[in-house]
Amino acid sequence: MMYRVRNFFIIAALLLVSYLLQYSAFIRIPVINCSPNLMLIVTFAFGYVRNKNAGMLVGFFAGLFIDVFYCPVIGYNALILLVVGFVCGSLKKVYYSDSLLTQIFILCCCDLACSLLYYFFWFILQSRFAFGFYFLNVILPEFSFTLLAGIVLIRPLQALIKRMYLYRSDSEAESV
Repeated sequence: MMYRVRNFFIIAALLLVSYLLQYSAFIRIPVINCSPNLMLIVTFAFGYVRNKNAGMLVGFFAGLFIDVFYCPVIGYNALILLVVGFVCGSLKKVYYSDSLLTQIFILCCCDLACSLLYYFFWFILQSRFAFGFYFLNVILPEFSFTLLAGIVLIRPLQALIKRMYLYRSDSEAESV
């Protein structure tokens, strides 16, 4: 039982640090003018290392965190990151490997899908069809920066997640 409380606080701290870095620290860098999708990277890591349930849970709360503090509509990012966690957890059974290239490819596909869904729901439904402008000025910079952040952060995040669930007593492990 204690490991669940500890893991809850670790996940909450990880989401808080990711949110603060994504929406306050990286936005302040004038050269970049975008930020990596750290919440997506955390969701991907939990889904890929643990399972689809953990990915969905972390994705839902990461998206809800973004929705509450950043978006005008609550639930949009929560739904998207929940689906990303589910997909990454489901792909673990098919494509699981320790190859960083495979993981980065899946992460990039998820980031591209999130950006395109965001474009569809926030721009096309409002009859704004400047896809070329949006792709060059928003999707491509965020995609490249998420790619770089993913290369740096995936291995440490996976090690942290594996370590979080490694130290349990036998009685706690049987109850899970």
